[in-house]
Amino acid sequence: MPMPHRAPKGVRSASAAFLTLVAALVALAACAFAGGALAQEEAAVFEDTTSVVVVEVPVNVVRDGQPVRGLTADDFEIYDGRRRMPIVDFEVVDLETVSGTRRDDGGGAVPMPARRHFLLLFDASNMGGAALRRSLAGARRMLSEALHPADLVGVGVYSQRGGAGLLLGFTPDRRQVRAVLDRLEGKAPEGEEPGSQPVQDPLRLVARGSLADLGGEDLAAELAEGLSGRGAMVAETLRDMSRLNVARRRELERSAFATMADALGGLADVAAGIDGRKFLVLFSRDWSSDLFFEENEGRRSLLDENAGARSLNDLQGLVSRFQQGGWTVQAVDTGGAGDGGLAAGGAFTSLARETGGEVFRNFGDLGTAMERMLDKTSVTYLLVFRADGVKADGAFHPIRVKLAGRSKGADLLHRSGYLAPSDAEEEDGSRRLGTAEMLLSGEDSGDLEVAALVAAFRGSPELAEGKSLVTAWFEVPGKDLMASATGDTLQLEVYAYILDRESEIHDFFSQNLSLDLSKVGDRLGGSALKLYGDFDLAPGAYDLRLLIRDPASGRHALRGYPFAVDPFVDGAARLLPPFFLDDDGEALVVRERVADGEEDRYPFVIGDDELFVPVIEARVDPEDGGRARICLMGYHLMRDDLLLDASLVASDGSLLAKDRLLVMGRGETGADGFDRLYFSLDATGLAVGDYQMLVSLHDLGRGHSEDTFMPFRVGAAAGD
Repeated sequence: MPMPHRAPKGVRSASAAFLTLVAALVALAACAFAGGALAQEEAAVFEDTTSVVVVEVPVNVVRDGQPVRGLTADDFEIYDGRRRMPIVDFEVVDLETVSGTRRDDGGGAVPMPARRHFLLLFDASNMGGAALRRSLAGARRMLSEALHPADLVGVGVYSQRGGAGLLLGFTPDRRQVRAVLDRLEGKAPEGEEPGSQPVQDPLRLVARGSLADLGGEDLAAELAEGLSGRGAMVAETLRDMSRLNVARRRELERSAFATMADALGGLADVAAGIDGRKFLVLFSRDWSSDLFFEENEGRRSLLDENAGARSLNDLQGLVSRFQQGGWTVQAVDTGGAGDGGLAAGGAFTSLARETGGEVFRNFGDLGTAMERMLDKTSVTYLLVFRADGVKADGAFHPIRVKLAGRSKGADLLHRSGYLAPSDAEEEDGSRRLGTAEMLLSGEDSGDLEVAALVAAFRGSPELAEGKSLVTAWFEVPGKDLMASATGDTLQLEVYAYILDRESEIHDFFSQNLSLDLSKVGDRLGGSALKLYGDFDLAPGAYDLRLLIRDPASGRHALRGYPFAVDPFVDGAARLLPPFFLDDDGEALVVRERVADGEEDRYPFVIGDDELFVPVIEARVDPEDGGRARICLMGYHLMRDDLLLDASLVASDGSLLAKDRLLVMGRGETGADGFDRLYFSLDATGLAVGDYQMLVSLHDLGRGHSEDTFMPFRVGAAAGD
């Protein structure tokens, strides 16, 4: 049933159809569509140049290849450098007892620091078509057979022309992952409508558009060359180098490896700040140890003082960046007969082993080996300590975790350290991943108040699969926004994503707002900012994840709103909630702007052409006329076999006199049976307090009854 939502203020957390929403700000406010910038919620309180940092350390304990269960906080010792730190919080997450990602799944939710992140990274420069197809097949098996619903998966690509980048951020939506894998293989994703215009997702949780849209023209061209049989760039180059002398060939190989090492290290750095266990599943040909060493009379030594040492430094630097980022690397050697592969060797072998991972040289063993690795990490002990006096310089702080008592002798897998807070501006990729982490955490947080109203209307005949038009209104008090504003401009980031119970993402919108406070500040401070968006959704149960943030101050609101979309049955009566009209018109409103050639789907209309804005938290002031206008919407409400009753209910459940609620008229019934009734509420003389307008519908022909309501307050708003 459509219903209003209000989230409590001050909740804090330890850890985020196809819609183009281009905002038009009413009353002189300007906004522009853009990818947002978001750092994770502050876990540090700054005092001068030092801070107290809360550090969460997920730990896996393994003995004989199996996870060790039943440990307590007393079984662990944790060291920040040389200092042993007291464990201030402790939690155990066993994926065998958790069926999903949310708290209503039964068995509890998986906190974000304990969730596993898998980045499937494909080296387009070192793979021809056969190797790429084998890699993609292995990745698909991993998706369908091995992963837990709480696991997050991202997809990245390295190419000699375009470097390393994420095509898809860490998402729980397996459908989006498969869509990217299809595009890497040159296929159209299953179920994609031909010729549809992609809506770019700034958080990269949704993979829409072509491969060129996701990764750029250079990547698309390089993959096309590999799939066509012309070979991947590096492999082709190395075949050409076979005609060169050994020294020149090694020089070119070292240059190609240095370029790749720098690109992969940058990717490791971008994701260093996200919570949770991180696994890089790297599909590539290994680089031969001949880059670093040569055989000389049965002994291995550096090739020469400069070249071999430089390549070895590149490798050691790459290992260090993955270790400091908290990554475990699982390297899959894709070389094979006839693929022009590099000689099997040591670069990625070292990278995997130094980060606690493994090397797989046989695709047939990949599924079994990955299942073994996943089983090892299925039990996570989440240790939390507080580090004080940490300088805000972004430096890496190494940590050690030791086992005590009965658990001695088992193997430990844990992050090797943490990064200190930093005043430096984050890179776009890091901000994007941090934003996505907050949205997907399933936790509410932030100190901004938000009220929300979600309602489903019957969709137009053009919508496929009986989808409904789901509208969402959000309201933030202007005084809250103005409290942290500095200067004449207030920037706000808005993200809203719709997920179903299987964590598939069905729709989203995002935008950046820029408010000129010299023009709208007085109005905003005395009222509110209202945001409107709509979604095309099939019947089902959903979660709306909303994030509104002021990036300058860090103040934000992160909220989840569960709701359901019921199917519309032809000819059946259906009630929407009664909407109070915002007749004072003081709020600043952001709503979607209809693109050229598209029909305006905005459903909040009185009469033929009077648009209205609904009140999310209705309040009637007896001292200011004490009246309010109300619009009741629904479908097939005027049938002769229906009984429709509207009443006012006090907080104690008592009914008020009927004459306080007057029917003022009705609109013409639409082609789809859409009906509207207009009411006037007289609240003069009512005591200050909370009330409800309750509407009951009895369908005598179908033997069906339903109620809908809208709360309102007489007098000052609660908390004022």
